[in-house]
Amino acid sequence: MELDETLNIVCKDILSFFDIDRVDIIHYSGDYSNLSIMSECKSSPDFASLTEGDFSFNIKEFVSKRVLEENKDLIINNLDDVPDYYKEEYKKVGHKSAAYIPIRKDDDKWGILAVFTINDYKYWSQDDINILHDISDYLYITARQVELYPILQQCIEWENLIRKITEIIDSDIDIKDIEHKIVTELGQAMNASRCYIRAFDPISQELQPVREYEEYLSSPDLFSLVNVDTELIHKQLSDVLKAGGELISSNIETVSLIASEEKILGRMKAIAGISIPIRYGEEYLGALTVLYSRPRFIKKEEVDFVRTVAKQTGIAMHQARLYDSLTENAARERLLRIIISDVKVSQDLDELYKYLLPKMTNIYNDDRALLVEMPEGMFQKPEIKQEYVKDQGLLQDAQIPNRFNEIIRKTGINLEPITINNTIDYYRDDSDLQRFFDEYSIRSLLTIPLIRYNHDIKVLGILVITSKDLRVWTEDKVNVLRSITDQVANVIWEIMKRRELEEIRNTFMLTLAHDLQVPIVGEHRALEFLISRPDSQPIGKYKEFIDETIKSNESLSELLSRLLDMYNYEAGKQELHLIKYNMSGIIDDVVNSLKGFAQSKSMSINIDIQDGPEVNVDITEMRKVVENLLENAIEYTQTGGNITIKTYKQDNDVITCISDNGPGIAPQIRERIFERYAMARAIERKVGSGLGLYLAKQIVEAHCGKIWYDTKLGVGTTFCFSLPTQW
Repeated sequence: MELDETLNIVCKDILSFFDIDRVDIIHYSGDYSNLSIMSECKSSPDFASLTEGDFSFNIKEFVSKRVLEENKDLIINNLDDVPDYYKEEYKKVGHKSAAYIPIRKDDDKWGILAVFTINDYKYWSQDDINILHDISDYLYITARQVELYPILQQCIEWENLIRKITEIIDSDIDIKDIEHKIVTELGQAMNASRCYIRAFDPISQELQPVREYEEYLSSPDLFSLVNVDTELIHKQLSDVLKAGGELISSNIETVSLIASEEKILGRMKAIAGISIPIRYGEEYLGALTVLYSRPRFIKKEEVDFVRTVAKQTGIAMHQARLYDSLTENAARERLLRIIISDVKVSQDLDELYKYLLPKMTNIYNDDRALLVEMPEGMFQKPEIKQEYVKDQGLLQDAQIPNRFNEIIRKTGINLEPITINNTIDYYRDDSDLQRFFDEYSIRSLLTIPLIRYNHDIKVLGILVITSKDLRVWTEDKVNVLRSITDQVANVIWEIMKRRELEEIRNTFMLTLAHDLQVPIVGEHRALEFLISRPDSQPIGKYKEFIDETIKSNESLSELLSRLLDMYNYEAGKQELHLIKYNMSGIIDDVVNSLKGFAQSKSMSINIDIQDGPEVNVDITEMRKVVENLLENAIEYTQTGGNITIKTYKQDNDVITCISDNGPGIAPQIRERIFERYAMARAIERKVGSGLGLYLAKQIVEAHCGKIWYDTKLGVGTTFCFSLPTQW
């Protein structure tokens, strides 16, 4: 049933029920001067219609403010009780009594229900008023339902279109086909003269010209925007969209435009329209525009609908980019496997760099790649170890600006890539830096740290890639390159470790040969001397030679014993004979055995042992640990130095520390102090040097403990190890 028909039936029923002379249903459209009578019924055709009355604005305002604004009933039992201007004008239509009831819900004002008597005066009882309120509530619901019906129909059509667009996005991977279907379906659904998409170029930071598949025209006679210069198309409006704004106009002719914009919009016959930014998350992808060639009131529901389509378009554009990225990444993955496969067989760092750098420039068609070594000191300049360049000058021959070096340092310190998409915007006021970028054709650059993660973090170098073109270093692109550099870092580390192991092996063999040769040669000469003596000479005369030979044999035996222990621990063959024992007993035995050595250097040994629980130890093995640490402290501390041995309980561990006031450990060997023969390369050779700390670490860890040290040059060194009270 139509609204007019429904209102007419209600008017007749009210007229009959109350036995009155006139009923009017008045619609309020937001303007007091423009109240419209939607339905009117009279008890006699002789009565004049309200529409025939020429009512002043004062009366309309009086009624509307009282009934709609204040939400109060206006009940008039006698015209004598109202203002004169009301009384005079309503006498023209013969009214004697009246009642005005608001048709509204909360703040939503729809209109007024007005009832009148003409022949007689009427007293409006509270029951009468309550009934009129019930009727007004019914009228409000009915009117709004009827008004919503076409909107609901439109929403259903739009919902179906959104569903259709979603199905298109889900079933198609060709963004050209998707965008063409979107603008066509949307343009037709909105009955628009044109609909188009303009993609945003993140490099130029501008909306691009419309492409053929991005435009819908309702008529072939309309001017097409395909390949029209972007700068001519409402540049100011584009900036608004980029900033996240929306453009909605029922009449573009009322908008202030520059001459070029008026010209192009005139050719487009664009009078009204909607333009919504296309986004995916926070990323700006472009703009979706619907235009009309005539003035047209743009409804809120229409704007919401275009927003929804723009959101779906953003999803489609993102998916298309993702698909393109996956396709490109698949090709790069193949290249990655080739690079990694080739890199893994590299045996020499220079050969590795010469192979790798050209490959890295080919991945994204860049122009230059270089491997830079991080300086150890804050004020030292990074050193270019290897460089590949296609056709520009080598940076190795250049005077590198400080700010460029800062980029390298920052990459190494933060352990994260640095991307510069446009070097013109990077320290624009630094003339030296900008001149450097211009001279070597660097418009964009990327730096990636080559990191080796182990028990600590080691920066092996910085990979720098530059391009003569503007470049958007997306997260995907950076991740592809990082996947290569991560593998390269491992290979570089392996090559470096092979070199170090070779050096260690050479040092090991040289030191071992020396350690074995010294006592053997000494013994050989001593025996030669003894055998050359006359038989008549007593052996006691050569006791000193014999003692030295015995000591030499003991040192040789100790070396061989350490080598055997080291082998057993490395092979997991060492058996521990554990008993509950207090560390104080082991410490006292070791101190007594080395007391003579300490006295020979005028050194004092202070012991601070707290009463603590016993630990599970192999006494013989743990004695080797304490003996090695104490012997080292005596050996490498100056004459007259002080040594302190301290044992205490902390949580569930018993900790033993041996401190000296010696020279401290040199920085270059600190991180490798527990490696086999690390000490042999840093100190004057002695029998068995370089094995003690390595073996001590193995023994402590076999007891489920930990060993560490703290050192400071010129102050001294403290070695500590912890043993669990239960394990």
